[in-house]
Amino acid sequence: MYARYIDSKPDGKVTKEGIRQVFERLDKEQTAKAERRRIKVSRKKTTNDVSEVYSPPRITDVAESTGLRPGWALDLTVNKPDGTPWDLSIKKNQVEAERMLDEEPPELLVGSPMCAAFSSLQNLNYRNMTAQEVIDKVRAATNHIEFTLMLCEKQVEAGRLFLFEHPVQARSWNMKLVKRMFKYKGVCTVDFDFCQLGMQSEGHPVKKRTRVMTNSPKIANRLAKFQCDGSHWHIPLANGRASVCQVYFREFCAQILSL
Repeated sequence: MYARYIDSKPDGKVTKEGIRQVFERLDKEQTAKAERRRIKVSRKKTTNDVSEVYSPPRITDVAESTGLRPGWALDLTVNKPDGTPWDLSIKKNQVEAERMLDEEPPELLVGSPMCAAFSSLQNLNYRNMTAQEVIDKVRAATNHIEFTLMLCEKQVEAGRLFLFEHPVQARSWNMKLVKRMFKYKGVCTVDFDFCQLGMQSEGHPVKKRTRVMTNSPKIANRLAKFQCDGSHWHIPLANGRASVCQVYFREFCAQILSL
């Protein structure tokens, strides 16, 4: 393993430069994996209007309540028919998820893999870890990114829609693995503020500046309208308040579903 080549302090903890090296190496590794992968496309007629990966039923629940065709939602908090969770770090489950996309294709696929490993706060925590610990954590996170984007690529190749969501400040947006999606015509990003879509904690607005990548110009144009004008105070996401950011509020779901 290349941990010994990562810049570290005498006590074994990784340096700021070492953190950059880990992300650079793993981005290169995952991008090469994505480039080697042959995308097999199913052109079956869509069976649902929206499905979700790395999310419990949120947008799909709203879809059902608005008369659209809800699809499937795959997440650790959701169980498979055999009673085990949809743990997408397991290769067997990834194969099943890809088969589900082929057999029950959605008009829109929403992917929101865990972003903690790419956050500014986690970047500070990395400095208290060894190189190998950082490598293990970032590799697990980038594996999920690569898998999500593979599903998104299948959507594009089949002439369907996708949406990939992460916070604006997430380090993932700087990865070549993510940027390679722009090779597809019509793929764009849009930034917006969740406080304009009803996100609150303890009764106060939560800004949560967010970015989505999508090949739907309609979704991009709608979300671009939700920019905070600074006329209100935002509650800091400290002391456990950040958990509210893991939930999609109904207004956001409604904007996504106006396909």
